[in-house]
Amino acid sequence: MQQYTNFPDVWGAVLILFLQFTLQIILLVVFSGLEIDLQAGDPFWEGVLTLIPTVIIVSALLRYKRLDIQDFFHMSVVSIKSTLLVLGLPVALVALGSVILFNDLINLFLLYEPLTTEEIDAFERFTNSGFNSFMTIVLIAPVCEEMLFRGIFLRSFLYEYKPIEAIFLSSILFAFTHFSIYQLIPLFLLGMFWGWLYYRTRSLWTAILGHVLYNGFALMYDVLIDANAGDLPEDTIIFQSIFVHLFAFMLVGFGLLLLYRLLKLR
Repeated sequence: MQQYTNFPDVWGAVLILFLQFTLQIILLVVFSGLEIDLQAGDPFWEGVLTLIPTVIIVSALLRYKRLDIQDFFHMSVVSIKSTLLVLGLPVALVALGSVILFNDLINLFLLYEPLTTEEIDAFERFTNSGFNSFMTIVLIAPVCEEMLFRGIFLRSFLYEYKPIEAIFLSSILFAFTHFSIYQLIPLFLLGMFWGWLYYRTRSLWTAILGHVLYNGFALMYDVLIDANAGDLPEDTIIFQSIFVHLFAFMLVGFGLLLLYRLLKLR
């Protein structure tokens, strides 16, 4: 039976994130000692540095809280298959529309504070390394982050705070731990959406699905943008037309409306 249901609270979560960061530093020191070439933005090593500390921390917390792994991922009486089949389409619509809107929101920040050449190179390496990029961006990062921020933090916060406060706090932590001023607002809003999904469905799988779809669409969107950029300089910022933005808003709006109606029936 689960114990320590409200652990961690928000300050406990901050300490856990500090521990995760410390484990990543230790791994970096070990890899450097082994003379491994760690290039900034290398998706393989980014994935390793995400996966190992998260698995260690989540496994320890599940054991400490005596939380069953099946209950950790899915508490709802509705089956996982039914949940994902019914909600998959509207979640995908929200994810696709959000990618378009948030990409241009980030571009607005980049107009005033452009990335350095080193940052551009690291980003290109992270997103354009084929299979390694796909594994880290679309699978490892979403699963690991949802296990920690929604599966551990939000689950515990819901015992300690009101639902809106719990979702808000977990989303703030999620946004700030990415250490990116450009992505702060998009990550916070995405965290709110995925947190709401988790709260309403009582299933971590819906949050993971939303995160996987968003990252997958974002990766494909970046590839399409690069393909259409032609011979433009790497630091060129490309905005979409107002019609594309309207279409994206329609996708998000319709997806949210459909989700609201479907979840209202549960």
